[in-house]
Amino acid sequence: MRRTTSIATPIAHLVGPGKLKVINNHLAFATGEEGPLRLDPSTLRTLLCYGKVGVTDEAFRVLFLHNVQVAWLTPAGNRCRGRLVRSDPPTTNIRLLQYEAFLNPHRQREWACQVVAAKVQSQLQGARHYQRHGIPGAGSIFQRLQAAHERCQADCSLDELRGIEGAASAAWFDLLGQLLNPPWLFTKRTRRPPTDQVNALLSLGYTWLLTRTIARCEAAGLEIYLGGLHEYRAGRPSLACDLMEPLRLPAVDRWVITLCNQNRISVADFHPENGGIRLQQDALGRILSDWEEHWIGGGHDQALDQWVERLVGLLRQWATLSSALPDKPDEPDL
Repeated sequence: MRRTTSIATPIAHLVGPGKLKVINNHLAFATGEEGPLRLDPSTLRTLLCYGKVGVTDEAFRVLFLHNVQVAWLTPAGNRCRGRLVRSDPPTTNIRLLQYEAFLNPHRQREWACQVVAAKVQSQLQGARHYQRHGIPGAGSIFQRLQAAHERCQADCSLDELRGIEGAASAAWFDLLGQLLNPPWLFTKRTRRPPTDQVNALLSLGYTWLLTRTIARCEAAGLEIYLGGLHEYRAGRPSLACDLMEPLRLPAVDRWVITLCNQNRISVADFHPENGGIRLQQDALGRILSDWEEHWIGGGHDQALDQWVERLVGLLRQWATLSSALPDKPDEPDL
């Protein structure tokens, strides 16, 4: 089979060790084992690097010039080590609007309500789908999710919304364990570290989703560390955590279910590490390709863009409403 040596793509994954450089105005990634893979920077939007991926000064210049969002992840892809962020002063205004909105408890709650309602709606759709396919227990899970969705519509506090989101997620994960065929087992969601193969895949998918969401937020000029549903915590990209919530099930959970049940991955592709379970390094490229097909084929790229645009639109709408209100009542003439 002839190896592809040059591609034009919006998203690229580079698995190290290797170095990214520039050859004839194109980015070129070389591992030392084969000829370099050339990437057209004019089409590239997101670059994800795994393990030891070096970047030359000239390659940095091209990445900045084309505004490519770059992130470095651990070799297994389960954690983001850092990102390349360019300075973009023209986007300061949108961040000011975001600070003003999310420091207002009413606006923060309004945004959180939209996020939680959309996430629970995706879980409802999933439960309804599996109920129609005769999955035992799907009906009772659907009822629990329906109750959670109705509570989202009520005038509840931000803490109550967070409780609703947590309860709905617990209900969905109760169902997820019933959707997997042997030898796959899932009893509860565990992280840091994931304690079984399914949790390892979920964590991997959520990391890819979060990394992509962060890139979209930064491209739009948003402050990723200030969210509405997720309160501020030093070092946590709270806004990106907000925006990825409605996409968790369609972009990651359904992919994991299909991946396991269609035997596109095996238990042997995992190994124990630091008290948890991790994907073998040699299986990473194959799984990456599978997820990218799911991501693009499912329209999740467009869905993420729509959520970012929705938030930016809300921030501008709220700012317009605030400016239309008088600062204080007129003083009577004496």
